[in-house]
Amino acid sequence: ESSPHETVHVLIDATQQTSHPTDFMTLARILNPVLEHPKKGWTLEYGRTGDFKERLAISAVARLRRSKYRTFDTLEAAINYLVEIDPKLREVLP
Repeated sequence: ESSPHETVHVLIDATQQTSHPTDFMTLARILNPVLEHPKKGWTLEYGRTGDFKERLAISAVARLRRSKYRTFDTLEAAINYLVEIDPKLREVLP
């Protein structure tokens, strides 16, 4: 809320994460502050190697919150996607 920008995108580095909670309520409680932020843009997670059940649970929470959420294998892929959808970011991202 304190950002001067109208949209805030979130990059989640999951390269060191070994698992996600798969319980829907726990996952919702963890993700809600990001997914319900008034200035939310895209939430992009990269480096996660979770199984199908984890991906399904996260996608379900994101859909219920009507959030723009995607996963990527690498930070580079996530940034490339972000620049495609928001070209103004070319000026500030590497």
